[in-house]
Amino acid sequence: MIRQARRTLLLVAALAAFQSEATVVVESMGTDSALARSGVKAGDVLVGWKQGASAGEFHSAIDVALVQSEYSLRPGFVLRLHRAEKPLDFSIPPVQWSVRVRPSLSTQELETYQTARAAITEGRWEEGLRTIKMLSETLARQRRVRDSVWFLYRAAVAQGRGQHYAQSTRLIDDAVRLAEADNDSELTAWILYAISTHLWDWGQYPEAERRAVAALGIRERLDPQGATTAETL
Repeated sequence: MIRQARRTLLLVAALAAFQSEATVVVESMGTDSALARSGVKAGDVLVGWKQGASAGEFHSAIDVALVQSEYSLRPGFVLRLHRAEKPLDFSIPPVQWSVRVRPSLSTQELETYQTARAAITEGRWEEGLRTIKMLSETLARQRRVRDSVWFLYRAAVAQGRGQHYAQSTRLIDDAVRLAEADNDSELTAWILYAISTHLWDWGQYPEAERRAVAALGIRERLDPQGATTAETL
């Protein structure tokens, strides 16, 4: 089954040049999510944002995490999304969003993602890991590096929660190498800091500190006064 999915994903990667740019889909929200209270729904496609004189677009799930860290606690934040192909703007209050997003995926990619999630949920760790890495590799070939790293991160978190710490560490190391190879320092800092928060929760304190310190060094070089730098501190 995995070999068949791999062949299909290779075909998807070959056609990637003809596809539209990646977007981000709201997968789920917390019961008291600021986005849900503002009218955002699961299945909405996040496309952009503005806050004061600043504005931008979302091209990956990691973009959403970075924007949330930097701007979500400032007043006047506006989130732009598409629902049923119609653009909508929502004013979001200055609180944490409590939202989970995922990259927009083709039908085959989405099936592969769901297969991996089901395998991990049911304790079939090796199958889930192989499948999610296959999807990550496919997205990397499409030059969707941030999406590729996001899937490695989600797999690493799942492995860590299952106390498979060695597997989790290898996945994060793969993600860091991928980000560094793409010369994306912002992405490298994000993956290092994001996993450090989970490592701390899992009681892996020295490793958590090592990852957080590495993230801080990068963020201080990129934006010493930024909110993400303060968050890391």
